[in-house]
Amino acid sequence: MIPYIIAFTISCFIVEIASAKFITSKIVRFFLSSLAVIVVSILAGLRDYTVGGEDTLGYGNFLFSGAVQSQELGDLSIYATDAYISGEQGYLLLNFLVSRLTDNAHWFYFLLSLLTSGLALTGIWLVRNYASATFMWLTYLCTFYVLSFNALRQSVSLSLALCCIALTIRKRYFWALLACAISMLFHTSGIVSFALFFALWFLMRDGKHFLRNTLITIVICAGILYGASYLLQPLADLLGYSNYLAPDARSGQELGGEVLYRLVPLFFGIPIMFTALNREQTMPKQNLTKSELDKSQNQTPGWLNLGSLLVLLLIEMILLPLRIISYPVYRVLLYFSCAKVMAYSYIVSFISSSRWVWNLGLIVFNSAYFYFVVIERNSGWYTSSLLGLY
Repeated sequence: MIPYIIAFTISCFIVEIASAKFITSKIVRFFLSSLAVIVVSILAGLRDYTVGGEDTLGYGNFLFSGAVQSQELGDLSIYATDAYISGEQGYLLLNFLVSRLTDNAHWFYFLLSLLTSGLALTGIWLVRNYASATFMWLTYLCTFYVLSFNALRQSVSLSLALCCIALTIRKRYFWALLACAISMLFHTSGIVSFALFFALWFLMRDGKHFLRNTLITIVICAGILYGASYLLQPLADLLGYSNYLAPDARSGQELGGEVLYRLVPLFFGIPIMFTALNREQTMPKQNLTKSELDKSQNQTPGWLNLGSLLVLLLIEMILLPLRIISYPVYRVLLYFSCAKVMAYSYIVSFISSSRWVWNLGLIVFNSAYFYFVVIERNSGWYTSSLLGLY
């Protein structure tokens, strides 16, 4: 637990400095942002392979070992196919390129974390003028960082989905769709990123009919995912995930805890969103110059941005029971869960009185989730034989 606290504190402190008003140089800001990512990536690279889940030992080390032995990328693809490992081309390419530089898997996991966390911070940086980048980064670290120790391929796709959300909010639609396409190169579930894009685009296109669009979006997403559950077995067989299917993937008690955790931000966020709607205020613009304002999101109402993110979280919460059918289905819902990285900080950004109390509450909320869910329930305790931590 202590290594996480030290790394998270240092990394968040660096992000806070990078987003300060007195930092006007883009080069300095890029350097500081890179340093913040490097700090947590070092922690990821030095970990024992048992930390976070079974995927590292299940296919991570095995696939990287195959990359070291392969002379060409095609050899690695054959190696993965023969071993019945589902390796998307983007992930295989990453393994192959790193294996040209080193045969040490710890270096590979360091670089994988550098890519994953770097993409996540890039997405956060795109919307830093509308909420605290530090608190968005803290939310990412407490919810998705340790997950990347296990979901090696999907973690990259999730970070690209986060970029997709940010780019869509900024109305950079071409780049958002490109991020969706690239995410599929690392995990086939990245196709859900397209659902995120179209859901956000649909919700944000017409503020006058936001409630109507919200209902339509929830019904469509729920219908598609619940309908897909009937095709789960053939899809699992096709994609090589049939061994994940189990009727007792998660107990009802754990499911209730997951729902409760998701209700808290919605409980505060929805009233705040409607208050902002009544006031017709826009998202707070932190450190935003006029030239940056012209390049931003053309004054999209703040309540519409926040409301759209909350809808994505609401969809995830409504569909949580699908995890009882199969845990991989829950991994699909993680793409909707990406919205929390921005939504939590957005909620606090609307509150003008006693801001420090709400900031402290957000720190406590994220820390509680990290300890009780990530560390205790999901066995995310950090060990490193290289550092002498057992």
